[in-house]
Amino acid sequence: MAAISIATALLVVFASTAAGSSGPKPFGFFVNNTIYQPVGDESITYPRFTELSDGTILATCSLFNHDPAFFPVFESQDGGASWEWVSDLHDTQNGWGFPAQPALTELTEPLGRYDAGTILASGNSWSSEGTRIDLYASTDGARSWEFVSHIAQGGAPNTTNGADPIWEPYLLVYNHSLICFYSDQRDPDHGQKLTHQISTDLETWNSPVDDVSYNEYLARPGMTVVAWIPPIEKWIVVYEFPVGNSSSHGANYPVYYRLADTPLDFRFSEGLPIIINEAKAPNASPGLKKRKSGKALL
Repeated sequence: MAAISIATALLVVFASTAAGSSGPKPFGFFVNNTIYQPVGDESITYPRFTELSDGTILATCSLFNHDPAFFPVFESQDGGASWEWVSDLHDTQNGWGFPAQPALTELTEPLGRYDAGTILASGNSWSSEGTRIDLYASTDGARSWEFVSHIAQGGAPNTTNGADPIWEPYLLVYNHSLICFYSDQRDPDHGQKLTHQISTDLETWNSPVDDVSYNEYLARPGMTVVAWIPPIEKWIVVYEFPVGNSSSHGANYPVYYRLADTPLDFRFSEGLPIIINEAKAPNASPGLKKRKSGKALL
């Protein structure tokens, strides 16, 4: 399967049992294929990707030093061996742009007025006036986008505890609905917590529900990623978990996980740290991908 990382360019790494070729082959072994090389003062963060039901891979990222900011979308139809730009996702509603934190998924069943196969995208649109998580849809393979709905709104971007923005959407199709998970600073009882909202028609959204929160006010769980793990028949959420200036196994943003029978019930589960060889902890911004074997790659 795939994992995406950032250096000076957006890179993709695939691994399989095939090897020994002089150059990249579709669905073979290769490393560090450049998807996009920043130009001039551009910089890239928050790489995200999704694999569609037909095997197409879409990738996007936060592309800084454009005003207003937008999310470029790239496509690979050969397992990541080659890439092409297909569109830009622009904020068409707020006049704030999309500075950060894109999310992509594919509808696996019809929802509202959209058919299965529709590509959904979200991101954090912000300015000094607030933060907004909005939903967009593409019915032509990510070549064009249309606004669908506002999901949630918070205060201006500010990571100081006591401020009230929202961050980091993650989209999941589940049980005839779309779930939008995100990080939430709006609750005065928590520096930050993890929240979700649900829509059955992509246009109206239910009230926020907690996923992960802690009694310690300084705790700031963030960066929700969710997957289904077939071998154990459980859903998993992974998230970074900073608490003030504390450190765990050398990580200031150690990665924790929770297991649940449904992706709506993580609030009832215990958060557990991921520790490698009883010595090291992954630090910040986790990514999670399920392999065909059912195992999860973190």
